[in-house]
Amino acid sequence: MPNAKKNTMRLNATLLALFALPATFAAPDPFALTDAYIDARDKRTPAAAPGVQSDPFALTDAYIDARDKRTPAAAPGVQFSGVFSDGAVLQRGVAVAVYGSVAKASADVVAVTVTDQTGKTETYASPVAALGGDADAWRVELKPREAGGDFSIRAAYGADATTIANVTFGDVFFCSGQSNAWLVMNFALERNETYADVRAGRYDHVRMRTQTRLNISDGAASYLAPPPPAYDPAGGFPEGGWLRATGGAEDVDNTVAQMSAMCWFFAAALTDSERAAGRDPAPLGLVHSSWGGTIAEMWLPNATLYDASAGCLNATGGPPYQRKDYANGALYNGMVRPWVNYSVAGVLWYQGENNLFQCADDGGAENGPGACGVLEKRTGYACLVSRLVTSWREAWGDATLPFGVVELAGGTSEGFSRSMGAFRHAQAAVKAHARTFVAAGHDVGDPWSGSEARCHEPDAPYACQREDGSPNDTPYTKFFMGSIHPRTKKWVGDRLAFAYRALVGAAPDAAPRAGPTLAGCRVDGGSLVLAFDEALLGDDGVRAWPSAAASGAPTDALMVRYGDAWRAAAIAPQRPFDEKNGTRLANFASATATLDGDNVTGVRYGWADRPFCIVDNVLEPCAPNGGPLMLAKNLLPALPFWAEVAGGECASISSA
Repeated sequence: MPNAKKNTMRLNATLLALFALPATFAAPDPFALTDAYIDARDKRTPAAAPGVQSDPFALTDAYIDARDKRTPAAAPGVQFSGVFSDGAVLQRGVAVAVYGSVAKASADVVAVTVTDQTGKTETYASPVAALGGDADAWRVELKPREAGGDFSIRAAYGADATTIANVTFGDVFFCSGQSNAWLVMNFALERNETYADVRAGRYDHVRMRTQTRLNISDGAASYLAPPPPAYDPAGGFPEGGWLRATGGAEDVDNTVAQMSAMCWFFAAALTDSERAAGRDPAPLGLVHSSWGGTIAEMWLPNATLYDASAGCLNATGGPPYQRKDYANGALYNGMVRPWVNYSVAGVLWYQGENNLFQCADDGGAENGPGACGVLEKRTGYACLVSRLVTSWREAWGDATLPFGVVELAGGTSEGFSRSMGAFRHAQAAVKAHARTFVAAGHDVGDPWSGSEARCHEPDAPYACQREDGSPNDTPYTKFFMGSIHPRTKKWVGDRLAFAYRALVGAAPDAAPRAGPTLAGCRVDGGSLVLAFDEALLGDDGVRAWPSAAASGAPTDALMVRYGDAWRAAAIAPQRPFDEKNGTRLANFASATATLDGDNVTGVRYGWADRPFCIVDNVLEPCAPNGGPLMLAKNLLPALPFWAEVAGGECASISSA
């Protein structure tokens, strides 16, 4: 994998500004992040469960019990910032910063010694920057290293010293967002196959670190993080440092099963691609920092969000939305800022469900482009996600840091399904920036997101385990709080990895750069011909299937507007390759739909919440990747689009 750019922050007298601690610094309590959450848990009134429902608070109960019984340890005179701990993966190929704090200065220099697996050592020295109060800071930059190795790093300050061990070098990715970014492997459909691969040692080079949930006000924000709490397998979240994907059944249950599924499947797909190309995969470090039910405004630095000339307005042009629980910017301060001096190879972002309600309503059956924001007007989510990219890149000191975004999956609209197409279009605003990519999610909602009535039947496709753990269905995968958290995260991780490899040049030159992306259309008699961007197809082509569910029931996959009325249109089946010799046919970049009227004024595809599913899939699951238009060889779906038609041709195109 190509490497991240070097963080350009200099080591000098500006260490004070670098760490930007308040005048009186005290390391935050690593357990304090969940206090408000637990207060809510303890005050909740249990609702009558529809069938059997998992308690969304239960995951942290054991963790909080441990918090309440803890005995605070005396801090050593010198500490690493809490982002560094045993088992860490540092970015290969670049000079990486290692930093921390010391008690009130008793010496001038912190000595940092790096020891490799052969016993060879290197020593670095950092001056101490006075921060005021009872804390000072130190920082060194280690020389670039190749992937692999087993290192220890010791920081010594006067008579005090501390060491982290089992450190290696590889590619590091920062995975963030809300609950669908968090959803752990135990709720993924492919979990059992994955666990078997882990036990067989296939992914023993993958490690994950889950960031403790911290919301911190601007006045208390710091680049230094508290140490992670001690890992307790009984606790709900694996917040005890770096976890490695190795070991027997018990170890898998307490490590991989508790890792972010989106992030994990991304790493697994990178690994599988490297091995398929005949290369040994480098160690992969996954930093997972997410918080369910949050809005994007909380993840942006306030200096960016409220900037008078470049900040964001809401979808209707008013000031940014502010919730009552956590301040805007508080999650950036607590869960992103401590990592921005930690070199990474890329960022993955999966968030937006809790921003959907902010979209404007244009009164149509489906809200059109612009309802959830317009980047040029600095409105709505289009502005928020764009500024997220630029502000995080600025914080990491890398203007071209690869940045991937996941489209919202079908069935996750939080009750605002009419805005899903418009919201996915707003998410695509990241494409205005170089070296960004979007993983399609519109077609990978949970197969039973319309109804879970048959989901528990043992012979049902994509069966789900009952929440009460009934013996007859324990091999199947549970929901977490229902199908709003799709269990189909492998599709998401695979698509992120495919797009990332194409972006950084790790894929073959002829590989496609995206699924079929509309470039134009024209009315041709009784047909509508859709033309797709040939440059993005590589050596692949567009395959078309009839736009109906498995049962033959129609869907609203492709909709044509006649005057003001939208009606479903049938897509003609086609293959882009000759079945005999495999050569590509002349129509490899197009598809044709049948019209049933005149005065065509618009066309949209995949714009609905669950565009390829029948309205109520009580008896029939909605299979992932079930859209009628996709790449023939690589099976990437066509991207949703909305186009106005004038003079028999597409006059404007809005894509996701």
